Amino acid sequence: KLFDGALKRQPKSSTANLLMGWIIWQKVILGLSKDPSSDLTKARILAEFAFAAKSQRHSAHMLLGSLDLIDIKHASALAHADRGLELAPSNGSDIAIAGYIKITYDY
Repeated sequence: KLFDGALKRQPKSSTANLLMGWIIWQKVILGLSKDPSSDLTKARILAEFAFAAKSQRHSAHMLLGSLDLIDIKHASALAHADRGLELAPSNGSDIAIAGYIKITYDY
């Protein structure tokens, strides 16, 4: 509810959009979504907004890579994982996400 409230107050905030995108992605991954297809579309819209506002944000690359993984967009998922790691090479979450993307594609 916190991120939903932040997004309603500041709909142009790249941070609020990105965090809400991650929340929706987690909802789908955890099996809590009643409409995963619709929720993944929402998460992608939020992630793309955040990415467009700040393309150098490593976490936007990781969310887009995670969404591309689900959508079986191999090249794009790998490119986002690599770019996210370039931007934040010591971020533990990013290393884990990129590793998962890469191992999924036997890269």
